[in-house]
Amino acid sequence: MRTRWIALALLAAGCDSPAEPVEETPQIEAVAVEPAEPQTPTIPGPQYAGRWATSADKCSSDWWRFWHDELLTADRMRCNILPPDGASGDTHRRAVCQKADKVTREDWTFDYPADKLMTLSRDGGEPITFGAC
Repeated sequence: MRTRWIALALLAAGCDSPAEPVEETPQIEAVAVEPAEPQTPTIPGPQYAGRWATSADKCSSDWWRFWHDELLTADRMRCNILPPDGASGDTHRRAVCQKADKVTREDWTFDYPADKLMTLSRDGGEPITFGAC
């Protein structure tokens, strides 16, 4: 009789339907997304901004460094480039320059005849041709 119970127990154990395989859902990590900052239009700087020289070999010794509102030359001339007004822009600017103790007000005219090439006429004088360094 005991063998019968063991046989029934084994039979009952074998009759259980096999467990259904459980499909695992891949876990996706939550990633915090920063909200995009509003795009503010950037105003390009003036074309003259950068380091310029009258020839490539003078880029390290006799350069002119323009920022949007300032000029510094290798020979220590410093100019404050005045903000544009109705009469000025990227091709015409006014400046107040100082070298040693001498201060001058100047009108500048820029021209850009080719890529990485600029001419500057100071107070209507002969244009100086520069190449970008």
